[in-house]
Amino acid sequence: MSIRTSQTHLVFANDLRAGVAAVARAIGVRQAKDFLYIAENEDIRNNSSISNQNAHIFPAGYCATAILAICNSASMLGIEMEPIAELVRGFDDQPLPDWISSRDGQVSSGPEHAWLSTLAELSLGMHLVIEYTPEEKIAVRRLFAAIHIGLCGPLPVGNWGAGRHEIVGCPECITNHKEHGGSCLPGELAMAGRDGEIDPKYTPPVFPQEWNFGQPWIDSRRRGVRLTWKVPSAQCAVDVQYELNRLGFKAEINPGWSVVTAQKELERGDIHDAMKWAFARFPKDIAWYGAETVFSLDNPAF
Repeated sequence: MSIRTSQTHLVFANDLRAGVAAVARAIGVRQAKDFLYIAENEDIRNNSSISNQNAHIFPAGYCATAILAICNSASMLGIEMEPIAELVRGFDDQPLPDWISSRDGQVSSGPEHAWLSTLAELSLGMHLVIEYTPEEKIAVRRLFAAIHIGLCGPLPVGNWGAGRHEIVGCPECITNHKEHGGSCLPGELAMAGRDGEIDPKYTPPVFPQEWNFGQPWIDSRRRGVRLTWKVPSAQCAVDVQYELNRLGFKAEINPGWSVVTAQKELERGDIHDAMKWAFARFPKDIAWYGAETVFSLDNPAF
């Protein structure tokens, strides 16, 4: 039986400095706009204390405290977060409220997931005043994936093929997604996994010149399909893994998620073929978590 643990996840083969730089750029640009606002507002300058003026600087108060906390924790993993930390240091002057400083004992005793969620909301959500380049967006997702794995456990997985957008895997991401539908962290990490972006061999899809949406598109690269299953028991997981390996997949069991993942080269090129095969092959009590296209089986050839 092959067991995948968070410590061996491929995300750690990525250079995470680009993600740190992108988040620092996003926060720094927003801060610069806030400083300019104060400089141009004579009433705030003349009638407010320094602490009150700082309250206008993004991300002041407990948000800055949470960001500094996750930066300090991530540094213990060997992830250099100082470019982000130095932007919020000095603005972390408020204690964290209960909802952001604890997990209410639901999953574990640490608050890291709430801290990371705060950083995600402030660097991926509506607070941004910049647009990430495609490369930066991938780098930010990889950074958050590495922090999540190292401090919070297995990543959330997106169930995109069941007629609704469902998050599975990380219990806290599931809760956040259900209670706060617009929460950035679960969706971003699930999409990163779906798109193969946390694979160190990831290569983005490149569309032919003058290709228009709706027209047939042929990608000449070797592509893979990854199947994800929710299984009801350990014995069922072993049975599914055996059957998938027999059919040419590389199947792995993750007991923490109670899921089986299997990957192989996508020979026919249609992701729906994998879904049809999956529904026909296994009993109905095994939940289908979707098929994910992977663009990293070899170098692109055009």
